[in-house]
Amino acid sequence: MTQTEEQDGEWVIADPEDCLELLLELQALESSVVIEWPQGEKLRVSHNADLKDFNLSIQRQQDWFAATGELKLNNDLVLDMQQLLELLEKTPSRFIPLGDGQFLALTQAFRKRLDELRMFSEKHSSCIRFHPLATLGLEDFVDEVGKVKADKHWKAHRERLKEVQNLQPELPSTLQGELRDYQMEGFCWLARLAHWGVGACWEQCDFVRSS
Repeated sequence: MTQTEEQDGEWVIADPEDCLELLLELQALESSVVIEWPQGEKLRVSHNADLKDFNLSIQRQQDWFAATGELKLNNDLVLDMQQLLELLEKTPSRFIPLGDGQFLALTQAFRKRLDELRMFSEKHSSCIRFHPLATLGLEDFVDEVGKVKADKHWKAHRERLKEVQNLQPELPSTLQGELRDYQMEGFCWLARLAHWGVGACWEQCDFVRSS
């Protein structure tokens, strides 16, 4: 909620974030609202962007996946993934400073997905990279961007992950025992990871033998 204070018949908004939110709303009403800057324009939301405006490319790089991408704001301004993530580091806001009082307004969903990307990836040369095990944390981001160009290794990895998620493991017929609920849950989890081709550890897998 915007915090305002009335002073001499004028409303003063102290929080820069609230100022930008209001400015964004006013700019959307430019046909019916006049914005005046008595001492020159200080702030301007010059660009807006959503996930659908972002293009992404993914390919395997040894045991990792490498990703590059770009956000085209207009014909003269295109931010590559590295630039965009570096700008995100300067503010926790969805308003990204571009310099000279200009701001890029990301949707809340776009900002959230980019933060998830930063969390599950690391900078590497001219791209970012992430481990295959981080795929689950990045699925929403990859699925929601405007355009994705991926190599066959990424596509095969996603298909295998879908198989794992739908897999219903069966206990070995030679098992002489009865599993508790948490043990069955652990068995299914380990079986799915084995099918996926990754490893893990599970503690307290004690079995209760049937009489």
